[in-house]
Amino acid sequence: MASAALRDGDEEAFAALVDRWYGSSVRLARLLASDETTAHGAAREAWLLLITRLSELPEEAPPHLVALRATIETLAAKLAAGDARPAYDPAGFEDEGTRWAGWWRDDGAPEAWQEQPADEELSRALAELEPATAAVVVLRDVEGLAPDEVELVLELTPSDQRTLLHRGRAALWKAVST
Repeated sequence: MASAALRDGDEEAFAALVDRWYGSSVRLARLLASDETTAHGAAREAWLLLITRLSELPEEAPPHLVALRATIETLAAKLAAGDARPAYDPAGFEDEGTRWAGWWRDDGAPEAWQEQPADEELSRALAELEPATAAVVVLRDVEGLAPDEVELVLELTPSDQRTLLHRGRAALWKAVST
C-alpha cells in the first residue's frame, strides 16, 4: 500500500505521489485562494503537513486524498453545497401537464460546440463558478476522482456533488457556448 511505502521511506513512492498529485493540490487551491502565491503556499503547507503526519495516517488512508483535504484545511475554506437554484432556466423546458413535460423546448436546448473551447476559455469560465462548484468540477472531471474520494476531500456527499457537478457543467457549457 502507498501509505506503508511512504512510511518506510520509499523515496520513489513519494516522488511519484508528488509528481501526480502536487499539481492537483495547486489547482484546487487556486479555486479558493485570492491569488497565485497564496494557492502555491497552501499547497506546499498541505504537503508539509502530510509529510509530518505520515506516521499517524491509518494504513487505508490514501495519501493523495489526505493532501487534497489538507489543502482545503490550510485555506480554511468553507465549502457548502450552496443554494438550490436550477442549473438551467426552467423556461427552456416544456410545461408540466403537456405530453413532453420536462423535455427541452426546441429553442431552449443546448447546441453542440462547433469546435472545442480553448483551455483559457474554460479556465476563465471555471473561475466564475462558486468555489464549491468549481472544486467539485475540477476534482471529478479534471482529476478523475470518484465521488467517495471527493467526499473525503471536500466533505460533500455524493448527492451534493451531483448537484454541484451538474450546476458547474451547465454553467461552463453556457459560458463557452455564447
